[in-house]
Parts: sequence; structure tokens; C-alpha cells
Amino acid sequence: MSTQTNDQYLAVAQLDRWYKKYTHQFIEISGVIGTGIWEVLQEFIGNHLDPREVMYLSHNQKQVTDLAAKGWHAYYVNGIIYNYERIVDFESLPVVNRHADGNIRYTWTKRVRKKVNPQYKLMIVFDSLMMSENAIMDLGTFGLPVILVRDPMLLPAPDSHTFTRDPNIVLREVHPDYGRNPLVHFAHKIIRGEPFIPGSYDNVSIVARKQMNLYNLRSPHMNITLSEESRQMINTIYRDRIMHRRDSINVAGERIVVINSIYNERLVNEKNKRIKVYLHGPMVGTISKINRHAASTRYVPMEFKPECYDEPFIELAIDRHYLNKIQSASRQQIPDRLVQAEYAYALTPMQARLSYWDKITMLMEPDVYDPDIQARMMYTGITRAKQFATIVV
Repeated sequence: MSTQTNDQYLAVAQLDRWYKKYTHQFIEISGVIGTGIWEVLQEFIGNHLDPREVMYLSHNQKQVTDLAAKGWHAYYVNGIIYNYERIVDFESLPVVNRHADGNIRYTWTKRVRKKVNPQYKLMIVFDSLMMSENAIMDLGTFGLPVILVRDPMLLPAPDSHTFTRDPNIVLREVHPDYGRNPLVHFAHKIIRGEPFIPGSYDNVSIVARKQMNLYNLRSPHMNITLSEESRQMINTIYRDRIMHRRDSINVAGERIVVINSIYNERLVNEKNKRIKVYLHGPMVGTISKINRHAASTRYVPMEFKPECYDEPFIELAIDRHYLNKIQSASRQQIPDRLVQAEYAYALTPMQARLSYWDKITMLMEPDVYDPDIQARMMYTGITRAKQFATIVV
């Protein structure tokens, strides 16, 4: 980046003062797309630390794997803070309770980890608005200085700390190098509440709804809709007209989003032990293998390959009644490693919030939400695109 904006210059100076003699463990920096937070962080790190002394944390596992592949020390935030332990309900065990139905039930408990690698001198947490106050306090027990990074326009978690505390540093000025990118330009039009005019703007296309066709749904890596009703409609159309799946039989290659979390499931890269991928919802991926089954079968063994990793989670089972919205009783025994999932040919902004894709199509809709929520949903949707976006208005 050629030059710093005044906001960036002041942000680096404030971070320098904080790190040299900080009186508080946490400092939070806020800025929307295009304001150059990453450059501020790298300038600050270059003034004080070796890059290998910095650990980057995120709820976005695709971001974690992308950063780790480039040599940065990046980790899934919940995998760093907590250890999870499964507690079995003994009353569900037939050997203990002769009236048990044979389906073993359990709950998960989490415990704060005791320490991290002593080589690290600083933590940087992306998506801090996905963290609760308690999670931030748990992170603080490691004793390292922490920089929290917030995009104030993204949809926050329901228990986010952002409703109770203001950021220490705010970047408002868009850097000229980013301002020329149409994705940044249209994201800021959403912030300002300006309308979109149909047309082609380099890597952004604005399409009138009456001109929408199957190509608009098939060509992107993800479709994003503002409402759940539109998401269900596009999932049905995509599976019927593009995937040519007109029944409830599931096959390898179908794209799903995992809703539940199986905390003890993770993939570890043999070449780089630091890179770990956890089976936590909402995670998007594909069914890489599935047993043959009848339409009425509820629990089916399968393998699931997340988008952010080359290897699949194995020896899982999928709840097909949940996936296909089948209202029917089942006498099958509930499997131990059961996945609840929905089709992911389209996602709402909240479901897409913890990922991104090179190319997306976003379906705009009439104002059916509070204006602030509507703007956050639209902004979250468009910022899931890293290179190209088609916006249907």
C-alpha cells in the first residue's frame, strides 16, 4: 500500500503507545471494509515483534486455514481457548436404567485451557464481535496482550460484547487503493443507504430481478439471500433444476451446512500440526461419501469434506429427516457422531457470516427488516465475496 491515511497513521501510533506500556490487556480496533486494518496491524507488528511471535485467532475457519497456508500462525479461536469434554447421561445407559430406550445421550462441557505456546507475545483476534464478554475474559487468562479487530457493520453474535463496550481505535477513512475496488464501493453504498443501479461495474454486476436466471445461481461459489424463505426456495430450485435431484435420496457431492458442533472432531494437517479444522457449525462443505439408503432411512453413515480443507471428516452419520424436512418417526438407534445439516446451495447472511467465497450472488429483497438490520445483512452478504459479486435487485 503506497501511503497511509491519517486514520491509519494515528491507529499505528496509538497501538505503539499501548504496547510499550499498556495499562489494559485488551485494545480494540474497529473499521469497515477498505479502511486498511490489516496494514495497520502489520505496520505495528513490524515496529515491535517478529511475525512468529504473533498468533492470529478467528471464528472463520476458512480464514484460519488461508492465513496458516501463507505462513502466519493462525488458529480457530474456540480451539485455542477451550478444551471440550463429553459427559454421558448415565440414566440413558441400558445397563444402568432398564427403562432406557437404547439411545445414549450426552452433553458437552468446556474448560479453559491453561496455557499457549510461550513463543507468542501477542494475540490478534479477528471477528471480535462474535465473542461474548465471558469468552474475552477467558482469553485474558493466558496473560498476553490482545488486539480485538471489529468490523462494526457485520452481523454480530447475539451475545456479542460489542453491545456493552466501544472500540478504542476507529478507522473511518477508506484508503484510495481500496476505494477503486467496486466491491468496496458498493459495500459503502449500503452503509450510506444509496440505491443500486443495474449495470456492470468490473467485478460487480447489478442485475434486475426479472433478468435473473439459472446461470446466476449456478455460476457463483455461493448464493446469499436475505430471508430464510428465499434461501429455501433457491435450495429447492438449485437441487431440482441444476443438480437434478428430485427426490430425498442423498448422494455424494451435495453441498450442506452443518448446524451442530461435534467438539471432539478435528482434522490435523500432517505437514503442519498447527493447522487444525474443527467440526463446528455453521460449517459449509460437501458430502464426500454416503452409504446407499432408502428414502425413508433417517440415519445414514457418511463422510463430510469442509470447504476449507482437503480431507474429509469420516465415520459420521447424517440425520436425513432433518436435512430433507421429513416428518416421520424412526426406530433407528441414534448414532454417536450424528450430523444435523441443511442444504447449502444458498445461505442467509448469518449462516454465511463465518466464511467467504471468490464469487457470490446476493439476492436483494424489499425492506422486510429494521433498516439497521437490513443494512447489516446486505453488507455482510456483499463482503463474503473476495473477487466477484452479482447482486440481484
